[in-house]
Amino acid sequence: MPYLSWFLVFLCVPGTDPVAALETWLQLPSRQQDLQQQAFATQPLSKSQAEQTRRLLIAEDARQTKAHHEEEWKKKQITLGELNMKFDYTVFADKPADGRSLFISMHGGGNTSKSINDQQWENQKKLYKPIEGVYLAPRAPNDAWNMWFQPHMDAFFSRLIQDAAVFEEVNVDKVYLMGYSAGGDGVFRMAPRMAHRWAAAAMMAGHPGDVRADNLRNLPFTLHMGENDKAYDRNKQALVWKKLLLDLREQDPHGYTHEVVIQPGMGHWMQRKDAIAIPWMMKFTRNTVPRKIVWVEPLQPSFYWLAQAEFPADKLKAAKMVATVDQQNISIESEHFNGITLRLRDDLINLDQPISIRWNGKLLPEKSIHRTISTQRKTLLEHHDKGLCFDAEVKVQAP
Repeated sequence: MPYLSWFLVFLCVPGTDPVAALETWLQLPSRQQDLQQQAFATQPLSKSQAEQTRRLLIAEDARQTKAHHEEEWKKKQITLGELNMKFDYTVFADKPADGRSLFISMHGGGNTSKSINDQQWENQKKLYKPIEGVYLAPRAPNDAWNMWFQPHMDAFFSRLIQDAAVFEEVNVDKVYLMGYSAGGDGVFRMAPRMAHRWAAAAMMAGHPGDVRADNLRNLPFTLHMGENDKAYDRNKQALVWKKLLLDLREQDPHGYTHEVVIQPGMGHWMQRKDAIAIPWMMKFTRNTVPRKIVWVEPLQPSFYWLAQAEFPADKLKAAKMVATVDQQNISIESEHFNGITLRLRDDLINLDQPISIRWNGKLLPEKSIHRTISTQRKTLLEHHDKGLCFDAEVKVQAP
């Protein structure tokens, strides 16, 4: 029997050691058969096996990124569909043992000429100098008032993180979002929308619009505003958010870590006094498995260990879910959600012990939950983020 054919037979044998089978699959010169379709990919894994297969998949994902994205990183330009996003970056200090920090810093401008936005980008490149890390300033893909929070920005930011992790050895749990003026508008929107991707966020001199702060429950957030920044009532909105974040913190003392700084005597330009936000952010690393999640307006396909939210299309603005883990108990409190997929890992809950799930207080029927390579692969490929690679998932419906 040809060697390759023997490989394929081995992969399909029921009861095959899944770790060895995955190693074999990864060595195939041409992977014509989808990993998700392999019998070993759906075999239940032990905790030890799951740790081994997760490492193998993460390493392979990094190899694929290096092979296919090296040119875009060298050119400092990412193309997604018909849109291009240029970026520039500076690396500060030596790489720490746990990997570099990444600061994604969004420029001002907005609904103005290309030349003005280009000038704002040039300014942003030099605006801040962290003591360590990769300071990266992207150029918005277009010139619009909402340039930093249009739907395509989720994918662009995800790609930046994916590439920086491979080519500059960035620690994906030390990625920080920041922005000035129109870039600050972007922080107000993208910090809560992608809260599961950031370690902390800093908003400088922006306007929140109608965004809600609920999703910031597990994301340290700092806001900096000039006392006299009166255009669009930015200074008044900063005070509104100061009270809003304080109220959320008082209602939930283990969440909503924040710092609001109103710079006295300053207008829209704060003379770099807002740079104190960088060391404040650097105190924090991302937690991908918080024991409590608040998710409103679910614009992402997943959020921490929640995924594939089901809700009526006309209820997006009203949709809210609070999911908590207490030992082996998962509790879901929901408004307008009809169903959700729970993504699980042993650093969140013991997958070798029974798990109870309640929805608005009602105990749901028990479900089988298994660690599988299939789930690991699917969740890893969604973001190419090792921190959001999960071992098991279970779909639950509102009773």
